[in-house]
Amino acid sequence: MELYIYSPEIELQGVVDGFSSFRWRQRFFEPGEFELHCAATPNNRALLAGENIIHRLDRSEAGIIESVKIDAPDGGTGDEIVAAGRMGSSMLDRRIIMPAINYTGAAESAMRKIVSDNAISIRPLPHLALGAAAGLTPACAFQVEWKTVLTVCEALGKAAPLGFRVRLDVPNKLWVFEAYGGTDHSVTQAVNPIVLFSDEFQNISGAAYTLDHTGYSNYAIVGGEGGGADRVIAEVDRTGGEPRRELWVDANDLKSSADTEDCFTGDGSAAAFALSHTPSNVGSVTVGGTSAWNRMDKI
Repeated sequence: MELYIYSPEIELQGVVDGFSSFRWRQRFFEPGEFELHCAATPNNRALLAGENIIHRLDRSEAGIIESVKIDAPDGGTGDEIVAAGRMGSSMLDRRIIMPAINYTGAAESAMRKIVSDNAISIRPLPHLALGAAAGLTPACAFQVEWKTVLTVCEALGKAAPLGFRVRLDVPNKLWVFEAYGGTDHSVTQAVNPIVLFSDEFQNISGAAYTLDHTGYSNYAIVGGEGGGADRVIAEVDRTGGEPRRELWVDANDLKSSADTEDCFTGDGSAAAFALSHTPSNVGSVTVGGTSAWNRMDKI
């Protein structure tokens, strides 16, 4: 595998094609992360500098180097350089939302507005641009200020649910912000290629099933703005016929009790209590080349 290294100005600096270890973890609701271990040659030291970009041709996202460490591992034959960082969407952590935004509408449009208003139109992040809108329909309502753009995008994504990324567009020298959803690859549809994981196809191992009710809640009592008898209180009922299990949520930025479920969902905390006892199936998947599936796809 060849790793193409670019400067912060998206100018090609060189290629790293030999390494002892390389971890690349993309995520749906937040920036993924990577860690590269290779020989600390003069060439690698020059390429793997802070803020430089690591780009893989088989992935849409690229990573920004945030830390560099050079040491001599036990039993090793020479110095090793360890370059680590997060995917491009981590740059959204560098901008604060100001002034306040009061928004009701589609979560994708909210993400795009927050990014555009705070990291493109004003106080622009270098080379950042909006990609084409996907037309995703999950809705939200919220008011926010003084939080990072990344924090709010993560909260909106988890509540919707929607993923987001900032992919590298090398030909146009751009970082492109996009929101995206999962794709249906299950056997119940006939539009997209079907994806199956099983022992028969030798593409999954270590399968396990887990169900845990510990800490599960389905009825949230949310304390918003104010204090004492004047404090705004909202309630979100997601019992769905189940026995009621209450949870207290301290959300000081909740401004009114109207549209309580939308307000609470916009705060980004709803998924934690609504899904905390969902059964999970876990296994290790064998990936070869560019995968036909992605995070949050239905399979």
